[in-house]
Amino acid sequence: MSLIAILSSFGMNSYLNSQKRARDAERQSDLYQYKVALENYASVINGNYPEASGVASTVLATPLANYMTGFPTDPKGNTYYYSGDASKWVLQSCLESGTGTQGYQVCSDGRSGNGGTCGSQADTTCDL
Repeated sequence: MSLIAILSSFGMNSYLNSQKRARDAERQSDLYQYKVALENYASVINGNYPEASGVASTVLATPLANYMTGFPTDPKGNTYYYSGDASKWVLQSCLESGTGTQGYQVCSDGRSGNGGTCGSQADTTCDL
């Protein structure tokens, strides 16, 4: 009986971890959608990006309205942050897998990966 409990526990942990990784992949995909819209925006607005800072779906709703259909939000209700000036920007989200405080950034210079601190507003400096 204890063997069944151990195997069941292992299976549940594996399932929960795969769910976290799937949500993290969705977060990365969401930020990539914002990136594409930001690049399309800049290609029309003389290479400039929206100058704003805050919750991505809020501060980018007006400038990117013609470049996105709907604004992705975190699958668990956390916040995607945007911080940008005319020449550069950073998008940031929290990841579930890993340390629990790990942020994920997508930067205007093309870099993306683990960076920043989860739950804190990014500035325009890419931490990668």
